[in-house]
Amino acid sequence: YRPVNSSTLTKVNFNNVKICGAYAAQSLLQYSKFENLSTLEFPNLQKCGNYSFKNAFSASNTTYSKSALTEIDFPELIFADRYCFHECFTWSSITKISFPKLETIYTSCFYYAFQNCKSLVEANFPVLNSIKDYSFNNAFKQCTSLKSISFPALDKMNYGSCFMQAFSSCTSLKSVSFPALNTSSFGSYTSQFSNMLSGVTGCTVHFPASIESTISSWSNVQSGFSGTNTVVLFDL
Repeated sequence: YRPVNSSTLTKVNFNNVKICGAYAAQSLLQYSKFENLSTLEFPNLQKCGNYSFKNAFSASNTTYSKSALTEIDFPELIFADRYCFHECFTWSSITKISFPKLETIYTSCFYYAFQNCKSLVEANFPVLNSIKDYSFNNAFKQCTSLKSISFPALDKMNYGSCFMQAFSSCTSLKSVSFPALNTSSFGSYTSQFSNMLSGVTGCTVHFPASIESTISSWSNVQSGFSGTNTVVLFDL
């Protein structure tokens, strides 16, 4: 790729984009120099296809990747397909990400999406109700500033390894909450939280009291999701 240089650009708005097809924005900024670009907006984007944003905003350690990107907005996004945000934000300087209308994501949608986003302090998925296998596989790995996260509407995760190593090495993480889960949420799988807290110490995971008899015997729950000094509470 030939690097693109636009040192004066601070904000980009993709106002007319409503549907993003497969691979449409793959590696969009990965090999470009936008030293002062801090904000990207997709105000009308509703649906994304397979690999749509793979590596799109990644700031990998190359001589071409320089970015001040701290804010990305997806206010109308409802659906994201397989691997849609695969490694999308890795090594970026974003501090906050929100998907206020995102309801459904498919296989490996956020696979390593926020890996090494060391400035990320807030991630919001307020209406996300359905995920599939590996949806958040290593999604927040080494997000060392993230202290808490909740999935307030998530009630369908009847596939395996949905949160596999999702918060691996999130060394500041102290709270993860799943208030909407119920006895019908899991199907026949018991590996949804496989090694979810690997490399994390002293985190409390909150579940509804109604599912204690369903998941308290799972090996991942009993091991504290492979974290150290994990507290599992059925207090919601």
